[in-house]
Amino acid sequence: MLTTYKKRSAAFRLERHRLEMDAGNIVIREAVVDDVKAICEIYGHYVRESVATFEEVVPTLDDMLSRFNSLKADGMPYFVAEQAAVDNSVSPVIVGYCYAGLYRTRSAYRYTLEDSIYLDPNYRARGVGSMLLRRLIDESTKRGFRQMIAVIGGSDNLGSIKLHERLGFKHKHILYSVGLKFEKWVDVVTLQLELGEGSTSIPTQNQP
Repeated sequence: MLTTYKKRSAAFRLERHRLEMDAGNIVIREAVVDDVKAICEIYGHYVRESVATFEEVVPTLDDMLSRFNSLKADGMPYFVAEQAAVDNSVSPVIVGYCYAGLYRTRSAYRYTLEDSIYLDPNYRARGVGSMLLRRLIDESTKRGFRQMIAVIGGSDNLGSIKLHERLGFKHKHILYSVGLKFEKWVDVVTLQLELGEGSTSIPTQNQP
């Protein structure tokens, strides 16, 4: 039993080291307008190939610019993961992004956010998602928000579910077969994370 535990611990340390090495040249920074083209390309993959989003038609660059500008105008946190250039001959590359928007538009929801996170498929399981989501959680907390909801397309979307669980989200419930994409019914999984003081206090009027 002890031998098995040691093997698992060693394997865990090796995997954590691998992820840290893979993510070592990744920078998480605020997204800017010039990033939207790369964001659009990453998101388009999930529209075409995945049930992670329930959109079925890839939005245009103008659509994505409009969404980006709307979130920024509302003061919402928006970040990209950028792989630093190895040398001067190669430009930095956007390999993932995340943002948060209000969970619902009615005013009583104003302290509750819904997160969105998408990665370049070649950068999944390399620690980038954790870096992005952790930054989003930290910034959302600083801005005075109290709850964050993850709405995940597909109950078999284990990568996203486990990512959120690793960062403290608690599994709430499954909405069964609420989406139809690629000619199959798709579940939605919701998870929730308390930010800051959560529900233990009432925010002051100037927050968030």
